[in-house]
Amino acid sequence: MVHSQKGEPYDSFTLPFFNAFFTGAQKVRFEHVVLNNHEKYLDRYLAQKKPAHICAVVAVGTVALRAIRDQKIIPDHIPVIFGAVTDPIGEKVISSFEQPQKGRFTGVAFSVHIKDRLRYMRKVFPQAKKIGVIYTTMPQSISFKKWLMALKDDPEFHDLEFLYRRVGMRTQKNGPQKMVKDAKLPILSLKDKVDIFLSPSDQMGILPEFAQYVVQLTNKPVFGLAKKDVTAHRAAVASVYPDMEASGEIAATMLQGVLAGKPISDFTPKRPQSLKVFNERTARLFNLKKPD
Repeated sequence: MVHSQKGEPYDSFTLPFFNAFFTGAQKVRFEHVVLNNHEKYLDRYLAQKKPAHICAVVAVGTVALRAIRDQKIIPDHIPVIFGAVTDPIGEKVISSFEQPQKGRFTGVAFSVHIKDRLRYMRKVFPQAKKIGVIYTTMPQSISFKKWLMALKDDPEFHDLEFLYRRVGMRTQKNGPQKMVKDAKLPILSLKDKVDIFLSPSDQMGILPEFAQYVVQLTNKPVFGLAKKDVTAHRAAVASVYPDMEASGEIAATMLQGVLAGKPISDFTPKRPQSLKVFNERTARLFNLKKPD
């Protein structure tokens, strides 16, 4: 199992994954590799360890998926199950969701469809037209920005204006927390230009500290990415977020099937199931009410 990094959202995927996988008598040994968001670390690890008898690989996160996709040591016929990956289509490991794949990759993506996320954002903030987006140079965040930019001419969302500011990726163990602090000037540069902020789909955006920092610096509301960044004190107002417990359980079922000898084409890639969360206490700070 290759981990992009420890922490959220990855831990919320792996715990239910293992709980579901080891239901019953499973004689499988997992070897764990934590990349701390350094893709090339996997090449060095594999060259040194020369692991044998690999039956399958589980890639947790976009960086882990990229590392597995690009390495040359594990044979390319070994099946790969991914989880907590923002844009597997953009990473060119699958061609579509809910369709049998010809390659060796399948799994459960992280991101709720961008249109579903924006539809609920509209319900929560019906008057908001100018949206601030602080994104990072993490690959999943770049995909997120591309999705937003692709909606420029969409009839449903063409009236929304997204204003972007960038924060550089930090690859250390506590890199996401450092990126939050790095975002101070980008956040302040949008303070008087936007109605609300939209959390990016990356490890910075999922932290409650990010939404709290935006609110602290700007006194503007935030539409969040997950659950904890909404339930936290004075953080995001609401979000549509992936059900990571269900994603982990689905991915575990996929791996069980592959290890039982079924072809990977039997398990179609899936988007996550989605849930909604709304913090009424935070909403009152901005005179907002929970939508119907």
